[in-house]
Amino acid sequence: MSRFSSVAVVVSLVTTALLCAVDAEAVPRMALTAGSPCATCHVSPQGGGARNDIGWGSENWAGLVAWEKLGLTSLEEAEEPGFVDGRVLVGVDIRLQAARLGAPTKDPAGNPKDALFDGRVPAKAPDYLLIPMQLNPYLTVLPTDWLALYGSYNLAWHKRNYPGSVAFEASAIAKIKAIHSTLRAGMIQPSIGIRYDDHTMLLRADAANPRTPIIPPNYAEPGAELMWQPKSWLQVTAGGFMNSQLQDSVASVKQDNLAWLARATVLPQLMDWRVNTWLGMSAYGSGDFMMFNAFAGAGKDKTFAFMLEGAATRQAGDRETLSVMAKLDAPLASWLTLESRIEHATSTRQGKERQTRQLVVGARFLPIGYLKLIPEYRLLHTDEYVLGQYTLQAHAFF
Repeated sequence: MSRFSSVAVVVSLVTTALLCAVDAEAVPRMALTAGSPCATCHVSPQGGGARNDIGWGSENWAGLVAWEKLGLTSLEEAEEPGFVDGRVLVGVDIRLQAARLGAPTKDPAGNPKDALFDGRVPAKAPDYLLIPMQLNPYLTVLPTDWLALYGSYNLAWHKRNYPGSVAFEASAIAKIKAIHSTLRAGMIQPSIGIRYDDHTMLLRADAANPRTPIIPPNYAEPGAELMWQPKSWLQVTAGGFMNSQLQDSVASVKQDNLAWLARATVLPQLMDWRVNTWLGMSAYGSGDFMMFNAFAGAGKDKTFAFMLEGAATRQAGDRETLSVMAKLDAPLASWLTLESRIEHATSTRQGKERQTRQLVVGARFLPIGYLKLIPEYRLLHTDEYVLGQYTLQAHAFF
């Protein structure tokens, strides 16, 4: 058995054992604490992107200060962001991030204000930057009860984005009730693992280059997925895709290969304890490249959400990666959630191993509906340097 196969088995067994012991923005915590799938609030069954009337309404009343207190009673009473009797829905995501990018630079003279240490010499931290991450308008057309046509374009996208990322997504989503299935086709992101809204996670990254993900957050390919859900607690997904964007992010992927996806998830609910859980795995590959994800989660309404995920990749040239992430969220109120996560990533190439670790603690604060502030402290530890920083993300959505 290869090292990659052994890792995949270990990740699966650990995930299963941990579960037995115990995709507004599409944060997975919401699905765990509410016990509802991502499609309850979002147009896409994968989560993320455009919201339906339920998703829009749930955020309308979530802020600390009600719209009525601001003299905007009409917004508080609004039921949906749509036109033509709810057949046309609009929305937008605007996201800004203030953070330090890059690695510290060695500074033998020292700099008391920005001094960081790699364990050997003083270093100067990178400057803070204000980064426009998203300016995504959404348009959804619902010609029938079983068909949705969806599209978005990131106006903040530019050529310095991650290799493999794209500026737009567009899809047709059809509900096929006769076979308990949903078909999604177009320019879409394959359903790899759990879709988080944080692009700095190490799960899809390479420890040798942690700030350049193998699968970037805005990754999408032309293709199609069929999700079969015969029971409320079981989902099975299969898909096929082109691999043009994967070629940009993974150098060894060849043009003459197609990409494929397989995914299975069980979602048992422990009703006596009012706890929702999930357990699943996905595999995504093209030619010599394969990414295997195993994930588990448990959540209780207004109490906690715990998530665990492992990701292993195999690439040509004897290159393998393994990343593990554990995340704990504590929703204190509809407008405030405390979050923490710890990650460990390993990359091996031609027998040489690199490691990166990350600790993140922070909060999600909604002063009013549709506006989220996310202050965090991040500590990144690589083989070359240590970087600790405070970051602030502002996310406005509608």
